[in-house]
Amino acid sequence: MTGTPTRVHSDRQDDNGEQSTCSPVLQISDPGPGCRSCPFTGRSVVLGRDAAQCDIVLQGPAVSRIHARIDALGNGKYLLLDLQSTNGVYVNNQKIDGKIPVHHNDIIGLGRPGVSQLRFLLPPYHLKTLGEILPVQSSWTIGRRPDCDVCLPFLPAVSGHHATVESKNGNLFLQDHASLNGTWVNARPIQRVRLHRNDRVSIGGIEFHFHLLENGALQVVQQRQPDKVSLACYGLSCRSVGNKHNHPLLKDISLSIKAGDFVGVLGPSGAGKTSLLKALSGQMAPDSGRVELTGRSLYDAPAMFRSTLAYVPQDDILHPELKVRTSLEYVARLRLPGDTTMEQRRDIINRVLDILDLHRVSEHPIHRLSGGQRKRVSIGAELITRPGMIFLDEPASGLDPGIAARLMRHFKAMSTAGTTVIMTTHSLEQLDLFDKIVLLARGRLVFFGKPTEAVDYFNEFSGQTITRPVDIFHVLDNVPLADYQINSSSQTTDRNAIACFYAEQYKHSPHGVHSADSDTSDSLDNQQTRQDTAVPDNAFNAGNPPVKPVGINPGRVFSLHHWLCLSGRHFRIRLADHRRLLTYLLIPLLLALVTLTLTIKGFPDRTAEQLRRQNLELLVHRGGPFMETSLKTLLSTRGARDPRPAWRIINDLRYQGPANMPVPMSVLVMGIMTAVFLGTVSGCLELSSERHIYQRERSAGLKIFDYLCSKLPFCLTMTALQCLFFTLCCTLHPALTDLSFFPIFFTLLAVAWTSVAMGLCISALDPTSGRFSIMIAVAAVLPQLILSGGLGPEFYRHISMPAKTASLFFPARWGLEMELTAVYSGTQVAWTPWIPECIQKMIGFDFGNSVYYHGIGVLIVQSFTWLLLCAWLLKRRDPV
Repeated sequence: MTGTPTRVHSDRQDDNGEQSTCSPVLQISDPGPGCRSCPFTGRSVVLGRDAAQCDIVLQGPAVSRIHARIDALGNGKYLLLDLQSTNGVYVNNQKIDGKIPVHHNDIIGLGRPGVSQLRFLLPPYHLKTLGEILPVQSSWTIGRRPDCDVCLPFLPAVSGHHATVESKNGNLFLQDHASLNGTWVNARPIQRVRLHRNDRVSIGGIEFHFHLLENGALQVVQQRQPDKVSLACYGLSCRSVGNKHNHPLLKDISLSIKAGDFVGVLGPSGAGKTSLLKALSGQMAPDSGRVELTGRSLYDAPAMFRSTLAYVPQDDILHPELKVRTSLEYVARLRLPGDTTMEQRRDIINRVLDILDLHRVSEHPIHRLSGGQRKRVSIGAELITRPGMIFLDEPASGLDPGIAARLMRHFKAMSTAGTTVIMTTHSLEQLDLFDKIVLLARGRLVFFGKPTEAVDYFNEFSGQTITRPVDIFHVLDNVPLADYQINSSSQTTDRNAIACFYAEQYKHSPHGVHSADSDTSDSLDNQQTRQDTAVPDNAFNAGNPPVKPVGINPGRVFSLHHWLCLSGRHFRIRLADHRRLLTYLLIPLLLALVTLTLTIKGFPDRTAEQLRRQNLELLVHRGGPFMETSLKTLLSTRGARDPRPAWRIINDLRYQGPANMPVPMSVLVMGIMTAVFLGTVSGCLELSSERHIYQRERSAGLKIFDYLCSKLPFCLTMTALQCLFFTLCCTLHPALTDLSFFPIFFTLLAVAWTSVAMGLCISALDPTSGRFSIMIAVAAVLPQLILSGGLGPEFYRHISMPAKTASLFFPARWGLEMELTAVYSGTQVAWTPWIPECIQKMIGFDFGNSVYYHGIGVLIVQSFTWLLLCAWLLKRRDPV
């Protein structure tokens, strides 16, 4: 496709109202280290993959070694030339024919249509507020696609057609198009809302003001860039529940971090480094204080900053069974809008692999990588959405010094490119790479400043000679520098006193005063910026109260796209573990073999049964009326008045009752308990074993029901196969070949599927990473052996009322009742007419086809109850 590309008109003027003549910039889209801005210097700029011959180097399989050139023609005009590249040059998604003029805000793609790599910006690009005038229309679209009126192609978190601004009767209305990351007005998610004076609209980390001009045109004022994220906290405090020493996790911490800084959080063990990182990143709400990102409160609307912030915990947050590229592909499908094409996702993933130097291992399973490579993959997952700020908790922990040094250089390169990087560390070998360091002691801030100033600062107040940064830790831990041995009189209270002393000294030192002034200055700057971009009084009908959001986006609760993605990932993970699959299939086979060792009489042969009855009747008849009367008096509770003949009474006592059932109760109980066990064990490790992964994905916007329901397809399929194998093996017994297969199989399947839901709830209940799940599962399965009502001689009819009440809430009791009907409601009942009455009067269960409907209904209710309880338990673990 060739031709002249269309573009959105944008009036860019300097402070005096005239077009600036300064040099333009090329804004390069990279998913990791923010959006790089390269100034246009000289008469031309060459673009391509070869660093030796190109001024701006871009990576990607579709980029040629020398791909394109931009020439300055003078008088503010510029020309883009295709240097005979293999895959062509695209401007605003349209392929150019050789050369074409470029204008402000044009999107230049190298090698692929729809893949944005550079934005051409004319000055003054340095202004805080960037304004555009859109022509008169009834509506204007906002999104990532080139056909949008407000095009945001460099923001992966923005949907293709994200939202629409509509003009009706002089008023503006904002409509969200079920976007993945939402549209926010005044830190509140909306679906459709009327915009009022001074409303702040946030989309993909960018803040806008929309002004409807008198002529019907729309003025779009962009407040800030998504990749320029600063952070400030004021009076941050957090106390641990049940802390026996009663010292705070964090105490009155205030600091300010500029956009693009590389900040290290240091301190002795127990200083509160991880707690501070979690509080600053939205993972743990503080008890008091405030965290602000570029002047906006984080905890007022944490979901609004999901695409802006990235958090990498100390534990790996990716499934080790997956390959590197496959894992990143699933992350991209989950965190990027659903309208992102496969080609665009592939391009983003390739750039992440380039940034982190992971191309060589992209097809390797993660569990085969080194520690440093695994950490880089975890970081790569966070770079998919191109966050403006990334938090790293001990990323170099457990790595050898060489790998740790390379990893630190990666982080420094990311901060240099614009991403704010904040990390905790124990290592001081690469201290000079940090722009700022935060020193903590017992939850208190004792220093915040440049690394080169830390040693001099503590030399001034410690009264000891400190020559190395590590000596600062010894001072804070009350360790004499002479022999590095803990003082015998040193107690926790001493460390608290030392921390309090240095925290107080810091507050009154020039560093502390300067930090406080910076916080105040940043706050005032943000307020001034908001005032500068305020909407004119006549832009809207003044005095109108804000309108509440209309409707609820159905995608907020459940997303079919995410469910399919998560289910596919879960299947891939489980199928990759062949040993686990083999175990899944062997367990029902072993349980079936154990079941077949039980004595099973089976249904009597019709001819033999008839012959036995005739012989018994003949034997009693020979004794005459006297024997008839005597046997009734002796054997029947009704005595001689029993209407049954004596031979019938003898037959009923000898060959009927629970002990004489063709299929013993022990076999039926074994079948039901097998289904309970298989279902519970299948689900009990699904959630707890990947708790760290879930918590990170949850903080990135994962819906609880998407995640929970994604476990069901594999678990239900596997338990169905297990129940099928178990039933098939059991029916191989000669005494069981005549049973109705499908009613029995579906009964076991219903019980197993209900038990899967119970197992998932157990997994959510486990506070650890799976250590207690099996024990809790055993504790939930074993009592059902008694509660099922299948153990004689009491059976269900004679168990205590508390046990009967408890059995109503578990699947085993309902499954056994259904199984009795499934086994004894076939053609064999004609020769065993006593069984239905025995089940009802002696065992205590109902019998008949109505049992199926009632039992299935109860099991469905139980399943949904367990799943809702599981979702509630997961919700309680949300950080905020």
